[in-house]
Amino acid sequence: MTFEEKKQIYIIRQNSLTNANVYWERDDNKDENKILNTANTFYNWVLDLETAEKKPFKSKDIPLGIRKPLPKVEEDKKQWLNKNTPDFNLAIKLIMEGYTVQDLRKSKYKIGNEAAKELNKFKSLEDVL
Repeated sequence: MTFEEKKQIYIIRQNSLTNANVYWERDDNKDENKILNTANTFYNWVLDLETAEKKPFKSKDIPLGIRKPLPKVEEDKKQWLNKNTPDFNLAIKLIMEGYTVQDLRKSKYKIGNEAAKELNKFKSLEDVL
């Protein structure tokens, strides 16, 4: 294995651990084993190893409905959300965390129908599992 290949493996492992930590951050019952098992599953998914399971955890273990409230912005100060902007990328991240377009409209942004349609393509982890 070349140095570059080893470096890529290290980056994948590091990102898997980071993402597993983010995934479990809102769970009061998180522990080191849950995080490490999830990180290992993510790592296997990225490398497409045969040992990767379809679900790294049982659906009942997923913290459903635990969302931090989004900061409210006054209606006249809300910005329009446009595709290919840093705010749009943040909105995608929020959608993947389980927030809805309606949540984003109520709290942070003015969202047109085209942008909403694009955002709705991104499902939360709960919808995918």
